[in-house]
Amino acid sequence: MTNAENTENRTFVSFRTFLVVVVGIILTQLLSAVIASALIPNLPQAVVYRYNPRLVPSLRGHGEEIRHGMFLLRYVADPIAGIPVGVFIGIFQNCKPWLVALLCWTPEILLVIVGTDFLRFPRESITQFIPSELVTVACTVIVAQLIWSARKQGRTKLVT
Repeated sequence: MTNAENTENRTFVSFRTFLVVVVGIILTQLLSAVIASALIPNLPQAVVYRYNPRLVPSLRGHGEEIRHGMFLLRYVADPIAGIPVGVFIGIFQNCKPWLVALLCWTPEILLVIVGTDFLRFPRESITQFIPSELVTVACTVIVAQLIWSARKQGRTKLVT
């Protein structure tokens, strides 16, 4: 392999990785929203009510339902969304799928951390958020790594 071919191959790999990360980010947001809206029918109102109950008087007295919905959103919807994203990354990523899986959830993690600091959301939401995001990222990383390992060992040739 000549030096020019090697450089071209590296460029293709980095461009492919960039595309996998971008599509993975889009998939994480899209799947999270779809699964969350299926689990929690009044999700936008519930999120507003969680942080400012005066804005949504129609949900007064539904605090327990909203807490349960937020728990489902954090510990069920996002990890379920992480599974197909992990499969996508495991199929299309050529190296280090764990890093790409982590990068796909980074915008959501940063959004909550920045939103919590600047919008003065309750501090307890950060301490509840960290374990739930660890579960979500772990699901995505484990699935991506398993699919990638199976593909690399030659058991399944999904994408060359």
